[in-house]
Formats: sequence, structure tokens, C-alpha cells
Amino acid sequence: MSLIQTRGLGVQSPRPLFRNLDLTLDAADRIGLVAGNGAGKTTLLRCLAGDAEPGTGQIIRRRGLRVGIVPQDMPPTLLALPLSEAVRRALPATAPGPRSPAAARASVDPRGDRRHHIAARCELRAGL
Repeated sequence: MSLIQTRGLGVQSPRPLFRNLDLTLDAADRIGLVAGNGAGKTTLLRCLAGDAEPGTGQIIRRRGLRVGIVPQDMPPTLLALPLSEAVRRALPATAPGPRSPAAARASVDPRGDRRHHIAARCELRAGL
């Protein structure tokens, strides 16, 4: 079973950002979203995380899946944190889950744990 699946997803705000989007994300998938400013990348991620509602279509999430988003513009309170801690803090507080970075890394492996997480892997390089 996939982690997240969309069927006929669409968002209009006020112009169409995307429509009729069918997408399936499995545990081993790694994706990149590439588009111009205002094309709907962040809106799509917010819909997948449940932070925004699409105008059309549906999103099916695996039971127990928690999705967190690290904001595009980092708040000053997160700038000094390691990426793993910033992602952990972005996960919903009400959902049960690991609290230590070691436990968080262990729970990402779908073969060893029933909890599944989607998190962006980022590499920050000075000067880029």
C-alpha cells in the first residue's frame, strides 16, 4: 500500500495552480518538485500534509501516517537547530511518535516500524 495517493487533485487560488493530479508516493520514493514561483509547489505539499484543502479530488493517506512540513522561510527559532530536530518539531504534536533523534531515524525505516514519515532531506551549503 502506498503512503499517500491523490486522485484528481486540483487547487485554484485564484487561478488554477494544478488540476487532475494523480500521484502515488511509496515508502522508497524520493521526489523533487521543480516549478516557477507561484506554480503551486508549497500548496501541493500543504495539501498532502493536511494543512490545506484541495478544491477538487481526494487525498488518501496510509493509516497512522504523519506528515510534517518545515516552512520554506525558516523562523529564527529554528535556524540554530539541526534539520532532523526542525522536522521533528514540524510533525503534529498530538500524534504519537518518537521524541529522540535516534528514535526518529529508526521509525523512518518501514521494515522495522509501523509508523511512516515523509520528510524532506536537505543539504545546506554555504554560498549557494
